[in-house]
Order: sequence, then C-alpha cells, then structure tokens
Amino acid sequence: MLKIPKREFETIIDFCVWEYPREACGLIAGFKRNGISYVRRVYPLRNIAKSPFMYEADAEELYNAFMSIDRDGLDFLDIYHSHLTAILLVEQNRLNWIEDALSIQMRYT
Repeated sequence: MLKIPKREFETIIDFCVWEYPREACGLIAGFKRNGISYVRRVYPLRNIAKSPFMYEADAEELYNAFMSIDRDGLDFLDIYHSHLTAILLVEQNRLNWIEDALSIQMRYT
C-alpha cells in the first residue's frame, strides 16, 4: 500500500498537467513501515524524450533526485508517470484524480 499526502499527490497531478502533451515522470521517496510505503517527497523529472507515448528522465535531474533522497535519509519508493488520456480527465473533472489521473506502478516493495 502507498500512502501519499494530498500536497504531494497534487504536485504530481499539477506536473502531469503542465507536461501535457508529453508524458510526465518522476520519483517518489519516503519510508516503509509494516508493509506500507509512506510518501514524503516527490521529484518531478523532465522528460527528455519529449514524447506523448514514452518517457526518459533527464540524467542529471535523476542523479540529483537520488542524491537528495540519500542525503535526506529517505527510501526510493517508486517511479511515477502519466497517461495522456488520464490528463484529459483531470482537466475536465479534477474529481477523477484518484482513479484516473495517475498510474503509480509499484515495482519496488
């Protein structure tokens, strides 16, 4: 399970909307306790692929984000990225955020 504060979630959503029509991407950091991942910070990253269908994070931004995660004593939790049809839903109705606006795929648990 991933628990994310509203402020961090809104940061992700706003970044995804800002990146549109490109796919947005970034890192999620925090800590894990009793099988639950608690988000404390998100790191939006520039998509240098400039593509609506794929993402490639800027290498320097990615490096700096991981250095910040380490320096702050956080754990890397996951990578997030947007799906363009979901961004359109956000623009049309921000109430659809939780179910439709973002794909957070937990690959690291």
